Amino acid sequence: MAFAGWLAFVMLIGAAKADAAPEQAVLLRDAVQPLIDDMRSGGSPMPILAAVIKVMGPDWTPSEEWRVWIDGLTGGE
Repeated sequence: MAFAGWLAFVMLIGAAKADAAPEQAVLLRDAVQPLIDDMRSGGSPMPILAAVIKVMGPDWTPSEEWRVWIDGLTGGE
């Protein structure tokens, strides 16, 4: 993944945390942190994305400002 893709990935996690209700923020932290540790050891980012979707719900999209920045990095994909 190119630098812009990694930055968009990090911003997506930040967007989820910013949009999360207090109880979702706790669930995100608990679900994502161990997966980040695994990814640092050569794992895939896909389990992290799956965990974010599971906590935030399948219909969640980042709020407007986050979405603009993420789309700018990914070309709107």
